[in-house]
Amino acid sequence: MSLLLETYGRHGVEVEHLPPTGMRIQIPGNDPLETDYADAIERAGDLTPEQYPELAEQVVFALIRNVREQGVPLGTHYPPRPDDHGRQVLIRVLHELGHSARFEDPQTISVPLRDGERGAMDMSDYLSRVEGADLDTAFDEVTPFAEAVVKRVSEVADLSKASSEQLRVRLYPESGFPDGVASTLLGRRMGADLFETVALDTPDTVQPVTREQHEETGRSEEATHAEAVANSVAEPVEVSHHDFGGMNFVHIGGEHPYVSAQLHVLTRHLERTPHGVLVAIPVPQVILAHVLGEESSHPVAALELLQNMADRFVEEAERPITSQVYWWHPSSRDRAESELPDMRAVRIEIDQEQGSASLFTDDEEFGDLMQSLLAK
Repeated sequence: MSLLLETYGRHGVEVEHLPPTGMRIQIPGNDPLETDYADAIERAGDLTPEQYPELAEQVVFALIRNVREQGVPLGTHYPPRPDDHGRQVLIRVLHELGHSARFEDPQTISVPLRDGERGAMDMSDYLSRVEGADLDTAFDEVTPFAEAVVKRVSEVADLSKASSEQLRVRLYPESGFPDGVASTLLGRRMGADLFETVALDTPDTVQPVTREQHEETGRSEEATHAEAVANSVAEPVEVSHHDFGGMNFVHIGGEHPYVSAQLHVLTRHLERTPHGVLVAIPVPQVILAHVLGEESSHPVAALELLQNMADRFVEEAERPITSQVYWWHPSSRDRAESELPDMRAVRIEIDQEQGSASLFTDDEEFGDLMQSLLAK
Protein backbone atom coordinates (compact mmCIF):
# COMPACT_ATOMS: atom_id res chain seq x y z
CA MET A 1 0.00 0.00 0.00
CA SER A 2 2.87 2.34 0.82
CA LEU A 3 4.39 1.69 -2.61
CA LEU A 4 1.05 2.34 -4.37
CA LEU A 5 0.65 5.65 -2.55
CA GLU A 6 4.20 6.63 -3.49
CA THR A 7 3.70 5.64 -7.16
CA TYR A 8 0.47 7.60 -7.50
CA GLY A 9 2.16 10.65 -6.00
CA ARG A 10 5.15 10.34 -8.32
CA HIS A 11 2.82 10.40 -11.32
CA GLY A 12 0.88 13.46 -10.19
CA VAL A 13 -2.22 11.82 -8.73
CA GLU A 14 -3.56 12.99 -5.37
CA VAL A 15 -4.64 10.05 -3.22
CA GLU A 16 -5.71 9.31 0.34
CA HIS A 17 -5.19 5.99 2.14
CA LEU A 18 -8.37 4.37 3.49
CA PRO A 19 -7.03 1.60 5.78
CA PRO A 20 -6.47 -1.19 5.46
CA THR A 21 -6.41 -1.59 1.65
CA GLY A 22 -8.65 1.19 0.32
CA MET A 23 -7.75 4.44 -1.44
CA ARG A 24 -9.58 7.64 -2.33
CA ILE A 25 -8.30 9.02 -5.67
CA GLN A 26 -8.95 12.64 -6.71
CA ILE A 27 -10.22 12.82 -10.31
CA PRO A 28 -9.98 16.31 -11.95
CA GLY A 29 -13.44 17.77 -12.54
CA ASN A 30 -15.17 14.74 -11.06
CA ASP A 31 -16.07 13.20 -7.71
CA PRO A 32 -13.26 11.26 -6.00
CA LEU A 33 -12.94 7.58 -6.87
CA GLU A 34 -12.76 5.09 -4.01
CA THR A 35 -11.23 1.72 -4.76
CA ASP A 36 -9.87 -1.26 -2.82
CA TYR A 37 -6.55 -2.90 -3.61
CA ALA A 38 -6.94 -6.10 -1.60
CA ASP A 39 -6.64 -8.21 -4.77
CA ALA A 40 -3.44 -6.48 -5.87
CA ILE A 41 -1.91 -6.95 -2.44
CA GLU A 42 -2.86 -10.61 -2.51
CA ARG A 43 -1.15 -11.01 -5.92
CA ALA A 44 1.97 -9.39 -4.46
CA GLY A 45 2.21 -12.30 -2.06
CA ASP A 46 3.40 -14.48 -4.95
CA LEU A 47 6.18 -12.02 -5.93
CA THR A 48 9.57 -11.18 -4.56
CA PRO A 49 9.96 -7.72 -2.98
CA GLU A 50 12.08 -6.67 -5.96
CA GLN A 51 9.01 -7.12 -8.18
CA TYR A 52 6.73 -4.92 -6.08
CA PRO A 53 7.60 -1.61 -7.80
CA GLU A 54 6.71 -3.02 -11.22
CA LEU A 55 3.38 -4.34 -9.94
CA ALA A 56 2.60 -1.01 -8.28
CA GLU A 57 3.33 0.85 -11.50
CA GLN A 58 1.14 -1.52 -13.52
CA VAL A 59 -1.75 -0.98 -11.10
CA VAL A 60 -1.36 2.81 -11.09
CA PHE A 61 -0.90 3.06 -14.86
CA ALA A 62 -3.98 0.93 -15.49
CA LEU A 63 -6.18 3.39 -13.63
CA ILE A 64 -4.55 6.51 -15.13
CA ARG A 65 -4.83 5.01 -18.62
CA ASN A 66 -8.51 4.18 -18.16
CA VAL A 67 -9.34 7.68 -16.93
CA ARG A 68 -7.31 9.44 -19.65
CA GLU A 69 -9.01 7.31 -22.33
CA GLN A 70 -12.24 8.95 -21.14
CA GLY A 71 -10.76 12.40 -21.76
CA VAL A 72 -9.94 13.27 -18.13
CA PRO A 73 -6.35 14.52 -17.57
CA LEU A 74 -5.45 12.42 -14.55
CA GLY A 75 -1.76 12.17 -13.67
CA THR A 76 1.23 13.37 -15.64
CA HIS A 77 0.61 11.53 -18.93
CA TYR A 78 -1.11 8.69 -20.77
CA PRO A 79 0.81 5.42 -20.17
CA PRO A 80 0.59 2.99 -23.12
CA ARG A 81 -0.04 -0.67 -22.40
CA PRO A 82 3.08 -2.89 -22.39
CA ASP A 83 1.89 -4.65 -25.57
CA ASP A 84 1.04 -1.37 -27.34
CA HIS A 85 4.06 -1.61 -29.63
CA GLY A 86 3.18 1.40 -31.78
CA ARG A 87 3.22 3.89 -28.91
CA GLN A 88 6.02 2.18 -27.00
CA VAL A 89 8.35 2.16 -30.02
CA LEU A 90 7.69 5.82 -30.85
CA ILE A 91 8.49 6.85 -27.28
CA ARG A 92 11.63 4.69 -27.28
CA VAL A 93 12.93 6.10 -30.58
CA LEU A 94 12.32 9.69 -29.49
CA HIS A 95 14.09 9.01 -26.20
CA GLU A 96 17.08 7.70 -28.19
CA LEU A 97 17.03 10.94 -30.18
CA GLY A 98 17.25 12.90 -26.95
CA HIS A 99 13.58 13.86 -26.50
CA SER A 100 11.76 12.88 -23.31
CA ALA A 101 8.52 12.03 -25.09
CA ARG A 102 5.24 10.94 -23.52
CA PHE A 103 1.62 10.57 -24.60
CA GLU A 104 -0.76 13.16 -23.18
CA ASP A 105 -3.81 11.23 -24.37
CA PRO A 106 -4.19 8.20 -26.64
CA GLN A 107 -3.62 10.28 -29.82
CA THR A 108 -1.28 13.07 -28.72
CA ILE A 109 2.44 12.87 -27.98
CA SER A 110 4.38 15.66 -26.29
CA VAL A 111 8.06 16.58 -25.98
CA PRO A 112 9.86 19.17 -23.84
CA LEU A 113 10.49 22.59 -25.36
CA ARG A 114 12.06 24.95 -22.86
CA ASP A 115 11.55 26.21 -19.31
CA GLY A 116 9.52 23.10 -18.50
CA GLU A 117 7.00 23.69 -21.31
CA ARG A 118 5.98 20.90 -23.68
CA GLY A 119 4.88 20.87 -27.30
CA ALA A 120 2.15 18.48 -28.42
CA MET A 121 1.56 16.78 -31.77
CA ASP A 122 -1.31 14.62 -32.97
CA MET A 123 -0.13 11.15 -34.03
CA SER A 124 -3.41 9.75 -35.37
CA ASP A 125 -1.95 9.01 -38.82
CA TYR A 126 0.94 7.02 -37.39
CA LEU A 127 -1.25 5.21 -34.87
CA SER A 128 -3.69 4.14 -37.59
CA ARG A 129 -0.77 2.37 -39.30
CA VAL A 130 0.44 0.53 -36.21
CA GLU A 131 -2.81 -0.42 -34.50
CA GLY A 132 -2.31 -3.98 -33.26
CA ALA A 133 1.11 -4.16 -34.94
CA ASP A 134 3.90 -6.39 -33.75
CA LEU A 135 7.24 -4.97 -32.65
CA ASP A 136 8.96 -5.31 -36.05
CA THR A 137 6.10 -3.60 -37.91
CA ALA A 138 6.09 -0.75 -35.44
CA PHE A 139 9.81 -0.19 -35.97
CA ASP A 140 9.31 -0.27 -39.75
CA GLU A 141 6.67 2.48 -39.57
CA VAL A 142 8.10 4.73 -36.88
CA THR A 143 11.04 6.52 -38.56
CA PRO A 144 9.28 9.19 -40.70
CA PHE A 145 6.86 10.01 -37.89
CA ALA A 146 9.62 10.31 -35.30
CA GLU A 147 11.49 12.62 -37.70
CA ALA A 148 8.34 14.73 -38.09
CA VAL A 149 8.09 15.11 -34.33
CA VAL A 150 11.75 16.14 -34.09
CA LYS A 151 11.25 18.69 -36.89
CA ARG A 152 8.18 20.03 -35.14
CA VAL A 153 10.10 20.35 -31.89
CA SER A 154 12.82 22.28 -33.70
CA GLU A 155 10.31 24.66 -35.26
CA VAL A 156 8.48 25.30 -32.01
CA ALA A 157 11.70 25.69 -30.09
CA ASP A 158 12.94 28.24 -32.61
CA LEU A 159 9.77 30.28 -32.25
CA SER A 160 9.77 29.97 -28.49
CA LYS A 161 13.32 31.26 -28.32
CA ALA A 162 12.93 33.84 -31.08
CA SER A 163 13.15 37.49 -30.18
CA SER A 164 10.37 39.81 -31.27
CA GLU A 165 12.83 41.40 -33.72
CA GLN A 166 12.64 38.25 -35.87
CA LEU A 167 8.90 38.51 -36.42
CA ARG A 168 7.61 39.73 -39.80
CA VAL A 169 4.37 39.75 -41.79
CA ARG A 170 4.29 38.31 -45.27
CA LEU A 171 1.50 38.36 -47.83
CA TYR A 172 0.40 35.22 -49.66
CA PRO A 173 -2.41 34.38 -52.09
CA GLU A 174 -4.93 32.53 -49.98
CA SER A 175 -5.79 30.31 -52.94
CA GLY A 176 -2.18 29.12 -53.01
CA PHE A 177 -2.62 27.15 -49.78
CA PRO A 178 -4.06 23.61 -49.78
CA ASP A 179 -7.56 23.38 -48.33
CA GLY A 180 -7.59 24.06 -44.60
CA VAL A 181 -3.94 25.12 -44.33
CA ALA A 182 -4.51 28.89 -44.11
CA SER A 183 -6.69 28.44 -41.03
CA THR A 184 -3.79 26.72 -39.23
CA LEU A 185 -1.50 29.72 -39.71
CA LEU A 186 -1.27 32.80 -37.52
CA GLY A 187 -2.62 35.16 -40.14
CA ARG A 188 -5.37 37.53 -41.20
CA ARG A 189 -7.36 37.94 -44.40
CA MET A 190 -6.45 41.32 -45.85
CA GLY A 191 -8.73 41.21 -48.90
CA ALA A 192 -10.00 38.92 -51.63
CA ASP A 193 -7.39 36.14 -51.96
CA LEU A 194 -4.91 38.04 -49.75
CA PHE A 195 -3.68 36.40 -46.56
CA GLU A 196 -1.15 38.12 -44.31
CA THR A 197 0.73 35.67 -42.08
CA VAL A 198 3.13 36.22 -39.23
CA ALA A 199 6.50 34.75 -40.17
CA LEU A 200 9.76 34.01 -38.42
CA ASP A 201 12.68 35.58 -40.29
CA THR A 202 15.90 33.57 -39.93
CA PRO A 203 19.15 33.60 -41.93
CA ASP A 204 18.10 30.42 -43.72
CA THR A 205 14.37 30.75 -44.27
CA VAL A 206 11.14 32.68 -43.83
CA GLN A 207 8.88 30.38 -41.84
CA PRO A 208 5.13 31.09 -41.55
CA VAL A 209 4.05 30.71 -37.93
CA THR A 210 1.22 28.29 -37.13
CA ARG A 211 -1.39 29.05 -34.49
CA GLU A 212 -0.32 25.94 -32.61
CA GLN A 213 3.31 27.11 -32.58
CA HIS A 214 2.26 30.56 -31.42
CA GLU A 215 0.21 29.20 -28.52
CA GLU A 216 3.41 27.65 -27.16
CA THR A 217 4.99 31.10 -26.80
CA GLY A 218 2.37 32.53 -24.44
CA ARG A 219 2.22 35.77 -26.45
CA SER A 220 -1.07 37.38 -27.39
CA GLU A 221 -1.97 37.35 -31.08
CA GLU A 222 -2.53 41.12 -31.06
CA ALA A 223 0.93 41.81 -29.64
CA THR A 224 2.58 39.42 -32.07
CA HIS A 225 0.82 40.97 -35.08
CA ALA A 226 1.80 44.44 -33.89
CA GLU A 227 5.46 43.47 -33.46
CA ALA A 228 5.57 41.68 -36.81
CA VAL A 229 4.02 44.63 -38.67
CA ALA A 230 6.32 47.15 -36.98
CA ASN A 231 9.42 45.10 -37.84
CA SER A 232 8.31 44.65 -41.45
CA VAL A 233 7.46 48.32 -41.92
CA ALA A 234 10.95 49.19 -40.63
CA GLU A 235 12.58 47.13 -43.41
CA PRO A 236 14.20 49.43 -46.02
CA VAL A 237 12.25 50.23 -49.17
CA GLU A 238 12.86 52.52 -52.14
CA VAL A 239 10.05 54.71 -53.45
CA SER A 240 10.10 55.98 -57.01
CA HIS A 241 7.58 57.86 -59.19
CA HIS A 242 6.97 57.02 -62.83
CA ASP A 243 4.93 58.67 -65.56
CA PHE A 244 2.73 56.44 -67.69
CA GLY A 245 0.10 57.89 -69.96
CA GLY A 246 0.64 61.27 -68.36
CA MET A 247 -0.26 59.87 -64.93
CA ASN A 248 1.84 59.30 -61.84
CA PHE A 249 2.46 55.75 -60.64
CA VAL A 250 4.42 54.90 -57.51
CA HIS A 251 6.75 51.93 -57.20
CA ILE A 252 7.62 50.77 -53.67
CA GLY A 253 10.26 48.06 -53.70
CA GLY A 254 12.74 46.28 -51.49
CA GLU A 255 15.19 43.39 -51.48
CA HIS A 256 13.09 41.39 -49.02
CA PRO A 257 9.67 39.68 -49.10
CA TYR A 258 7.97 42.06 -46.64
CA VAL A 259 7.28 45.09 -48.84
CA SER A 260 3.52 44.46 -48.64
CA ALA A 261 3.65 45.59 -45.00
CA GLN A 262 3.95 49.15 -46.34
CA LEU A 263 0.23 48.93 -47.11
CA HIS A 264 -0.28 49.41 -43.36
CA VAL A 265 1.48 52.80 -43.59
CA LEU A 266 0.91 53.79 -47.22
CA THR A 267 0.42 57.46 -46.39
CA ARG A 268 4.10 57.64 -45.39
CA HIS A 269 4.90 57.36 -49.09
CA LEU A 270 1.91 59.16 -50.63
CA GLU A 271 1.00 62.73 -49.76
CA ARG A 272 -2.75 63.14 -50.17
CA THR A 273 -5.14 60.20 -50.55
CA PRO A 274 -8.66 61.64 -50.07
CA HIS A 275 -10.16 59.12 -52.53
CA GLY A 276 -7.91 56.21 -51.67
CA VAL A 277 -5.32 54.47 -53.82
CA LEU A 278 -5.31 51.84 -56.53
CA VAL A 279 -2.70 49.25 -55.55
CA ALA A 280 -1.27 46.04 -56.92
CA ILE A 281 0.91 43.58 -54.99
CA PRO A 282 2.08 41.24 -57.75
CA VAL A 283 5.19 39.94 -55.93
CA PRO A 284 6.44 40.05 -52.33
CA GLN A 285 9.09 42.69 -53.18
CA VAL A 286 6.85 45.26 -54.90
CA ILE A 287 3.82 47.49 -54.42
CA LEU A 288 2.48 49.43 -57.41
CA ALA A 289 0.20 52.36 -56.60
CA HIS A 290 -1.78 55.18 -58.18
CA VAL A 291 -3.45 57.88 -56.09
CA LEU A 292 -7.03 58.47 -57.23
CA GLY A 293 -8.15 62.04 -57.73
CA GLU A 294 -4.78 63.53 -58.69
CA GLU A 295 -4.98 66.31 -61.25
CA SER A 296 -3.65 64.20 -64.12
CA SER A 297 -5.44 61.03 -63.06
CA HIS A 298 -7.95 59.21 -65.25
CA PRO A 299 -9.32 56.42 -63.04
CA VAL A 300 -10.32 54.03 -65.82
CA ALA A 301 -7.03 54.35 -67.69
CA ALA A 302 -5.07 54.13 -64.45
CA LEU A 303 -6.85 50.95 -63.39
CA GLU A 304 -6.23 49.34 -66.77
CA LEU A 305 -2.54 50.33 -66.75
CA LEU A 306 -2.08 48.99 -63.23
CA GLN A 307 -3.70 45.69 -64.21
CA ASN A 308 -1.32 45.36 -67.17
CA MET A 309 1.72 46.12 -65.00
CA ALA A 310 0.65 43.56 -62.40
CA ASP A 311 0.07 40.95 -65.11
CA ARG A 312 3.62 41.39 -66.42
CA PHE A 313 5.15 41.07 -62.94
CA VAL A 314 3.16 37.90 -62.25
CA GLU A 315 4.08 36.33 -65.59
CA GLU A 316 7.80 36.76 -64.88
CA ALA A 317 7.80 35.87 -61.18
CA GLU A 318 8.60 32.49 -59.66
CA ARG A 319 6.41 33.07 -56.61
CA PRO A 320 3.88 35.79 -57.40
CA ILE A 321 1.16 36.97 -55.08
CA THR A 322 -1.61 38.13 -57.42
CA SER A 323 -2.33 40.22 -60.49
CA GLN A 324 -5.51 41.49 -58.82
CA VAL A 325 -5.77 45.26 -58.30
CA TYR A 326 -7.27 46.61 -55.08
CA TRP A 327 -8.76 49.85 -53.91
CA TRP A 328 -6.94 50.89 -50.75
CA HIS A 329 -9.92 52.55 -49.08
CA PRO A 330 -9.32 56.08 -47.70
CA SER A 331 -10.51 54.93 -44.26
CA SER A 332 -7.23 53.01 -44.04
CA ARG A 333 -5.47 56.32 -43.32
CA ASP A 334 -7.02 56.46 -39.86
CA ARG A 335 -6.23 52.91 -38.82
CA ALA A 336 -3.50 51.96 -36.38
CA GLU A 337 -0.31 50.62 -37.91
CA SER A 338 -1.01 47.10 -36.68
CA GLU A 339 -4.55 47.05 -38.11
CA LEU A 340 -5.25 45.69 -41.56
CA PRO A 341 -5.87 48.25 -44.30
CA ASP A 342 -9.24 48.10 -46.06
CA MET A 343 -8.48 46.44 -49.41
CA ARG A 344 -11.29 45.99 -51.96
CA ALA A 345 -10.81 44.02 -55.18
CA VAL A 346 -11.56 45.96 -58.40
CA ARG A 347 -11.15 45.26 -62.10
CA ILE A 348 -11.86 47.02 -65.40
CA GLU A 349 -12.32 45.47 -68.83
CA ILE A 350 -12.02 47.69 -71.90
CA ASP A 351 -13.72 46.82 -75.18
CA GLN A 352 -11.72 48.79 -77.74
CA GLU A 353 -14.07 47.96 -80.62
CA GLN A 354 -17.18 49.04 -78.75
CA GLY A 355 -15.40 51.88 -76.98
CA SER A 356 -16.85 50.72 -73.65
CA ALA A 357 -15.54 49.87 -70.22
CA SER A 358 -16.97 47.36 -67.72
CA LEU A 359 -16.18 47.74 -64.03
CA PHE A 360 -16.12 44.59 -61.92
CA THR A 361 -16.36 44.99 -58.18
CA ASP A 362 -18.64 43.93 -55.36
CA ASP A 363 -18.15 47.37 -53.83
CA GLU A 364 -20.89 49.86 -54.69
CA GLU A 365 -18.93 52.69 -53.07
CA PHE A 366 -16.07 52.27 -55.55
CA GLY A 367 -18.46 52.40 -58.51
CA ASP A 368 -19.93 55.67 -57.23
CA LEU A 369 -16.43 57.08 -56.71
CA MET A 370 -15.41 56.24 -60.26
CA GLN A 371 -18.50 57.97 -61.60
CA SER A 372 -17.81 61.08 -59.55
CA LEU A 373 -14.13 61.23 -60.59
CA LEU A 374 -15.01 60.78 -64.27
CA ALA A 375 -17.56 63.57 -64.03
CA LYS A 376 -14.91 66.11 -62.92
